[in-house]
Amino acid sequence: MMKKIIVLFLALVIFGTGCQRATATTEDIQGVNLFDRDTDYETYFVPETSIAVSDLIPEFNSANMALICSDGSTVYPMSDGVIRETSAIGVSFETATMQVDDVVSIYMGQNRYSITDTYRDAKQILEDNGRVMIVLLDGFGNYAYKRALESGQIPYLSTLEEHEALSVYVPVTNAGFAAMITGQGPDVNGVHDRSYRDLKVQSIFGDALEMGKKSILIEADIQILNTEIAPELHVDVNGDGNIDDEIFEQAKEVVGEDYDLIFIHFHGIDDRGHDFGPDAEETMAYVQVIDGYVETLASLWDGNMILTADHGMDFDEEGGYHGRGNTMDMVVPYFTRECVGQ
Repeated sequence: MMKKIIVLFLALVIFGTGCQRATATTEDIQGVNLFDRDTDYETYFVPETSIAVSDLIPEFNSANMALICSDGSTVYPMSDGVIRETSAIGVSFETATMQVDDVVSIYMGQNRYSITDTYRDAKQILEDNGRVMIVLLDGFGNYAYKRALESGQIPYLSTLEEHEALSVYVPVTNAGFAAMITGQGPDVNGVHDRSYRDLKVQSIFGDALEMGKKSILIEADIQILNTEIAPELHVDVNGDGNIDDEIFEQAKEVVGEDYDLIFIHFHGIDDRGHDFGPDAEETMAYVQVIDGYVETLASLWDGNMILTADHGMDFDEEGGYHGRGNTMDMVVPYFTRECVGQ
């Protein structure tokens, strides 16, 4: 089925319980996507009649099923249910005790990890008087991670504890970044897509300030979100068409200073994914560059580390694209390293 990618601006009302309806999406999402960490079982599926999820998914596991809704919320029903078409937005998921409307994707996960865990894990480290470095590997989805692992291009990242994590809908940088630093989905933090910059809840940077902790946000040339601290912005000083190297240089400097929280945002994997595709030779070669950056920073930093992505990357006719509720866009790796010496 040919996918139609359009922008919808919808003023919608709330039906049932669970998901509320979004005010904006990036595609015609009539129907529902059903996927796990590796496979898209159904894409934009529109049920002709009520049908149980277990009848559609050969490896059904209700324990970790996640319902992803058009407003960016995620609901964990803990049991099988039927889906039926209810609107142009998505489908309705129903059990004997609940109804969730406007479901755009159903994730059949192996666990319940999410990129929102970044916030909770980092906050716990700070509360325990630890130090933490968060590295945002923009656009590095689980698909690209597996390809890089198979080809031996991430010698350092492959040594870290890793599991797959679910991004948020819509899987774009503003929404994913906001989820990472607030621990909340778009339905709560208010950042649904690229047009949103203001958070409705406090971020990890605000928490750090309240704890009396010192933090820094190392960014490229644009302030993506309005947070409690101003980002350190960078430009392409050496004219090589890349800003990650400038970000890396400052990151090497600040790891030796008295920061409790360091947040580093590398953009280059996403850039090359868009230009060439998520597993293109150019993209994989750059993943190896970032792996080297991370290894160097890890050797200089004795605190905890959390590394994950805001979203993944799918294929399109010209290279790569993201913004869909499928496995390549929604599933990302989540890496951790404990404080050196623990």
